[in-house]
Amino acid sequence: MSLRGSHHGSNEGFNMTEQEAIDRVQAIYGTFGDGDGQALIDALSEDVVWQDHTPWAVERKGRAGLAEFFAGQLEAVRFISSVPHEFVAQNNTVVVIGHDVVRVA
Repeated sequence: MSLRGSHHGSNEGFNMTEQEAIDRVQAIYGTFGDGDGQALIDALSEDVVWQDHTPWAVERKGRAGLAEFFAGQLEAVRFISSVPHEFVAQNNTVVVIGHDVVRVA
């Protein structure tokens, strides 16, 4: 999946190193791993763009779009495990490379 956005909806005056961006996304990803999808959504800016590269996924924009994505995921599949392997940051984009194991509902 890849994730783009700005801190609280604005890049103006916002200075975050690539490592700080990775640390933030790792923390956000951890909330999802703990089963708290709403905490993940709340931690992201309103202008977030979520791209999940699965056959059924489409790009989602904003918190509402991300909530819609997760609702659809929960109807379609049951997550067995989700393991991030690598976090890559450049400018205001963080890409998470990982492995998910799901069971189709």
